Amino acid sequence: MLLDLKPTENLFDMAKAMFRALWEHRAQNRLQDSSSIESELRKVDRQVEQFLGRVVDADNQSVISAYEKRIKDLEGQKIILGEKIAKCGTALPDFDETFRTAFEFLANPHRLWASESLADKRTTLKLVFAEKLPCYRNEGFRTASYAQPFRLLEGVQDPKYEMARPEGFEPPTAWFVVSRANHNILF
Repeated sequence: MLLDLKPTENLFDMAKAMFRALWEHRAQNRLQDSSSIESELRKVDRQVEQFLGRVVDADNQSVISAYEKRIKDLEGQKIILGEKIAKCGTALPDFDETFRTAFEFLANPHRLWASESLADKRTTLKLVFAEKLPCYRNEGFRTASYAQPFRLLEGVQDPKYEMARPEGFEPPTAWFVVSRANHNILF
């Protein structure tokens, strides 16, 4: 069963290219996120200044304590935004380095199963199958429920599926246009 899960090389390369494109898109968005977080931080700073001005002008102690509470919440929000800005400045780790092990497993799950380690065999079963593998005495294994990555790869490479023709599912028909005194009639 594990040998049958090995995707074709073309399909695997296509999936890897899609993941790489998504990874690069995320890396570009991190720069844009940084500028939007900085503008949000400036907005919070302005709100803090407004509430500080209101605290100075307020005479009622309950109003002052409400303003102070709001200022404290905004200061906490400023700290969180500052941490987000610091994280946005860091580059994402290398794609190949990050996903190397995962792609090696997806390319050939049988390789991990073939190791001598019982822990590797258990890990393979947990990663490949969504639930316990149904097996009956004297009958063998039943239809397995694969984990999501393998279901997606299996569905794409299954030869029983075909793309629909651009014309649709109906057989192509000829359309004739007859022009009769400024009236176009389609047949």
